Amino acid sequence: MDQLHIYTIAPTESAFVWKVLLVDMKAPGTDEILIFISDCLKSNTARIFKVFLDVQYQPFNVHHFRTVADEVRVTEREEMCGDLKFVYHSENREMCKKVEICLS
Repeated sequence: MDQLHIYTIAPTESAFVWKVLLVDMKAPGTDEILIFISDCLKSNTARIFKVFLDVQYQPFNVHHFRTVADEVRVTEREEMCGDLKFVYHSENREMCKKVEICLS
């Protein structure tokens, strides 16, 4: 199994930069992309599916963790992040409810 990692430093995280990255990924030698992992920005996911029709998409939620963690008291941050990780890794809604019961 081969892996393709694309990394760039750009002045902004614009739709244009994402388009350039995706087109570069389609360069000769890249026959098929099976899974694409990226920030879950709506404009990005739409572009991904336009370029790679049959790809599976996996959102990378680190930005969500950081945004939520910034709004929580420092003393409660570690526990809250643990709960969020549990929810993100849960296989179904019933597993997520275990965290909800503990929080209420």
